[in-house]
Amino acid sequence: MRIMLRPISAAVFLVTSLLCRQVFADVLPPAPPPALWKNTRMPVESRIDNLLSLLTLDEKINLLSLKGNLSTGQVDRLGIPSMPMADGPNGLRDGQSTSFPLGISAASTWDLPLIRREGEAIGEETAAKGKDCIYGPCVNIHRTPQGGRNMESYSEDPYLASRMAVQYIEGVQSRGVAACVKHFVCNNQEAFRHSVNVKVSERALREIYLPAFEASVREAHVLAVMSAFNQVNGTYASESYDLLTNRLKNQWGFPGFVVSDWGAIHDTVKAVTAGTDIELPVPDRYASGPIKDALAQRKITQGQIDDKVRRLLRVMLLTGQLDRPKVSDPKKIDTPGHRLVARKIAQEGIVLLKNSGGVLPFDIKTIKSIAVFGPNATPNQLGGRWSADVQPYANISPLDGIRAFVGKNVLVNYMSGMGPGLQHFDPVKPSVLAGAIGVTSRSEVVPPAAGPDPYAAVKSLAAKSDCAVVLVGLTNYLEGEEMDPPSLSLPSGQDALIQAVASANKHTVVVLNNGTPIDTNSWTNAVPGIIEEWYAGEEAGNALADILFGKVNPSGRLPDTIAFRREDYSDFPNYPGDGKNVSYSEGIYVGYRHFERAHILPRYPFGFGLSYTKFRFGKISCMPTMHASGKLIVSIPVRNIGKRSGAEVVQLYVSDLHPPIDRPVKELKGFARLTLAPGKADVATYTLDATALRYFDESANKWKVHPGRYALLVGASSADIRDRRVIQVVPQTPGDIAPGRTVWMRGNLTLPF
Repeated sequence: MRIMLRPISAAVFLVTSLLCRQVFADVLPPAPPPALWKNTRMPVESRIDNLLSLLTLDEKINLLSLKGNLSTGQVDRLGIPSMPMADGPNGLRDGQSTSFPLGISAASTWDLPLIRREGEAIGEETAAKGKDCIYGPCVNIHRTPQGGRNMESYSEDPYLASRMAVQYIEGVQSRGVAACVKHFVCNNQEAFRHSVNVKVSERALREIYLPAFEASVREAHVLAVMSAFNQVNGTYASESYDLLTNRLKNQWGFPGFVVSDWGAIHDTVKAVTAGTDIELPVPDRYASGPIKDALAQRKITQGQIDDKVRRLLRVMLLTGQLDRPKVSDPKKIDTPGHRLVARKIAQEGIVLLKNSGGVLPFDIKTIKSIAVFGPNATPNQLGGRWSADVQPYANISPLDGIRAFVGKNVLVNYMSGMGPGLQHFDPVKPSVLAGAIGVTSRSEVVPPAAGPDPYAAVKSLAAKSDCAVVLVGLTNYLEGEEMDPPSLSLPSGQDALIQAVASANKHTVVVLNNGTPIDTNSWTNAVPGIIEEWYAGEEAGNALADILFGKVNPSGRLPDTIAFRREDYSDFPNYPGDGKNVSYSEGIYVGYRHFERAHILPRYPFGFGLSYTKFRFGKISCMPTMHASGKLIVSIPVRNIGKRSGAEVVQLYVSDLHPPIDRPVKELKGFARLTLAPGKADVATYTLDATALRYFDESANKWKVHPGRYALLVGASSADIRDRRVIQVVPQTPGDIAPGRTVWMRGNLTLPF
């Protein structure tokens, strides 16, 4: 027995060992072979192929699963790190960082190099915090003046929004960080945003709502897209194959990943099939259980999951995230350079709307006292709630900025005018900024006046001051995510405060701090000066003081049309819908397109803004003929004929004089920002191509260029045209034009960073 036990035991042991190895081989992933994907000389797609071959299904699902900190999963076995992301777009919502002006303020600069610098700064801070992707920019069109997130996005005009988006994205991604353009598409109101069905025509989609996204993909090569909450023509955006796969990925050649908005996926199979790659903020419909169940039932395919993983890995490789260690560096956050960029955007984004009698700029050499009023004087309002909430290291209020600028030479008195009984006088506290630089502003407390007039103290202070500044507007309690402002009116009491101050001081300037248009009808004629500051970021107070006292010449231009009445806007008959549907029945007639077509005079036209100097426009120069698929160089000289240096935004509009279908009176197709010293001139130059002439023909389902006569219109706003030139557009063979497709060749995918 002993002799036989040994060989039997050995045999049993051998067989058992082999069986166990086979069983565990079916459960555990194989030991990784040499990591070919780590070879940086290999083409990107080949590296991804190698990685995909090494990943198990569970690892793939884990990679696509965001954790509570907005980071994807990681695969330690293969050395694949997580991809941390951060909310945006005007700075990182992840601890403290530089709070840049919001999108509407940035668009008011019309300064493309400056917006690229903003993108670079945000990209640097994103990387410095160890993040690899930021959710920005926001490019949704300002269809309604009550859009709660208009403040975050750029404009009513798709061309201006597109130019801003491209610069922001290129800046961010030049720093090895993925930008995520949002919200794709037609997220133009917050009312009912989680479920409302947007009924929109194909032409309006193509000409108004998609161009900024298309430019982000085709021109800026954005690496991430966030889909919208709402439905578009009956299908949730996160579950729309037409939007996410047909248009975005196939037609435009988008190489990156699509992330849903927060909790915006309703059905696992529909979202997977449509092309949503990652679920935000944590897996629910994209959790392991639902994904595996859908695979087992053959409702989705392994190829679809692999494509999603491929897109994530592609972004990680293109931005270098798999080839360099993550290094957090607090010294690169809120740097002096970044604060200068924030201040510059705020300065250039401030729009001077009215300046009767040259009330501005204030002359610090002659002014001895300034009265500051209003709830928005302090603290500085940074914007609407949630995704616009960035925590700055310093937040310079208008009151702080004014005090720091005038120093000890001017008496600065502050009264909110909005306290109990409208007579509350806020005691003046020393400015943090002023104390830091050794400046002390004198302060005086005036007790509320007795009597029936609740504004007696306000009027008394205003009357004995050389000039008055009233700072009013909105806050994050009135607009933002999930919250369209209830009207275009200022909060209760602010109109009356302005009227009270203006009645006592003829040198009153009103400063608006808001993200959506404000109804100024009740007091516009009573004040000589009006400034639209927007939500101008952490340096708003300093920037405003620079404008008020003439250190900086205002050069901001409106990115939206501002009407006399709410009823004048094209969305008015249909906003906000019935809770289930909202009809975009105005089609392409949004903003100035609508006002000009309907012959409605706005209070302030699109592109409007005043300056402390004056500019003279010359004559348009260009060839008289343009081929439908060719290019045309257009130029016009502009001279500063005033006494101050300043910047003019020279705007080019195109008008089809005999269109075959209904077309806008004119459309913005170019702009140039020229900064000129007194007496100096420069030339604004534009290059027009077929995209400046085309329209979308729904009956043929294609873009077309109409041969014929076009007017080129150059001016200082949509309503202030300084010169006009007619050209002839000659047809080509074929005469139709379709946008070219961006092709991402496997094995040769590269980006400029």
